[in-house]
Amino acid sequence: WWTQMPEIGGGWRTSGWFGTFRIYENGWTMHQDLGWFFSAQSPSPGLWLWKDGLGWLWTDDGVYPFLYGAGGTGWLYFFGQHEGTRLFYDYGKGEWKTLE
Repeated sequence: WWTQMPEIGGGWRTSGWFGTFRIYENGWTMHQDLGWFFSAQSPSPGLWLWKDGLGWLWTDDGVYPFLYGAGGTGWLYFFGQHEGTRLFYDYGKGEWKTLE
């Protein structure tokens, strides 16, 4: 999912739809806003990622910052960071979820 995204130095890449991130050889990725997540190759379009506290999530170009949670989580909206906390809106529960 990331191979066509331009490298901007130090192993970091940037995407017009996903932002700035760095992928490590062990499969973990540091995203400038989302923080750490594990990515998995998908047979279908889009990006599957595992985020601690949220589980498996799917997103794609034209979808992000919306993320679809597998296992009944449903749709989340990643609002961004506020004072070091990542904010997600859970549409199924109608409430905000925070991750440090």
